Amino acid sequence: ENRELQPVFHERSGLMLSAHYAGPKLAALAGTDAAISRGLRDGRLRFRTLDALLLERRGGSASTDPGMAARTGLFDIETLDWSETLCKMFGVDPACLPPVVSTNGLDCATSPTTVVRAALADQSAALVGLTGADAGAVLVNLGTGAFVLRPTADGSTRRAGYLTGILRADRDTEALYALEGAISGSGPAIDRFRAGQPGLTTEDPAPDLFAIPDGAGLGAPHWRPEIGATFSRPQSSLGRAEAHRALLEGLLFRVREVFDELVAGADGTRVSLAGGMAAEPFLAQGLASLLDRPVRRLDVPEAALRGAAMTALGATRLAAPDATVFDPAPEGGYLADKYV
Repeated sequence: ENRELQPVFHERSGLMLSAHYAGPKLAALAGTDAAISRGLRDGRLRFRTLDALLLERRGGSASTDPGMAARTGLFDIETLDWSETLCKMFGVDPACLPPVVSTNGLDCATSPTTVVRAALADQSAALVGLTGADAGAVLVNLGTGAFVLRPTADGSTRRAGYLTGILRADRDTEALYALEGAISGSGPAIDRFRAGQPGLTTEDPAPDLFAIPDGAGLGAPHWRPEIGATFSRPQSSLGRAEAHRALLEGLLFRVREVFDELVAGADGTRVSLAGGMAAEPFLAQGLASLLDRPVRRLDVPEAALRGAAMTALGATRLAAPDATVFDPAPEGGYLADKYV
């Protein structure tokens, strides 16, 4: 049944059909509670995205931006409105949902001295804050999960196995979108075996050892929730340092897989690296060597807040973030051959 719903869901929402999103979650909840089911279908219940809930609790009017609304799986990312088709699919009357306003058009007074001007989803905010949503740049954001994001002006773009999300839809400007490939739960999977900071060598110390780093189910473009972090050799035979290194290599290989599909034919694409795990020297230099192009590691502690501030400021521009550039080098040169 899910396979039958997926094409329509992907076309309207830009997402992959998954329990991560509010639409499927509400449908599952309604399936266990008849009163909730009736309330969602007749419009008596109220559902709030996180930004709408916070604004409402702070005394403002509940509203959300298109990027946050799009992550519910109930929103049409091309018409920029709640989708009757998707709402019907999951048994939700659109009257249950908060109003959608432009990303920088909340203008919501939460106190006599405070007006909330803008709201963005976290990955969208990072991309805006770190690259300015430059169409010639790709952001690799490594945190609890790993995300490869490429901006696009075309909201109709769909890639099998990848998400199309709204970055921002400001007043008086065309909406900006991004293609996104997710590597789910890689951060916790690597932390489980963390053993210092392994050095990046010129020769492969373990040619027969490979790992899948997706700790929360194999992500884009495969979407196999039953496949988690996996090693090519029995885990009991591996030391922590060996397992740690294999997972770091696996993360780089997964980033390369997603990157190749999202930037096919765009040779001049610039690569930026950010997130808490980006500080690991193995990953920054290894990615440059594996992609055979410079990688700019952006030294910004709060990328999402920076993106929200840039959006609220409108035409005002913040200075470019500090960055360390890693060029392809002999260190990690074996990764390209191992990936093939």
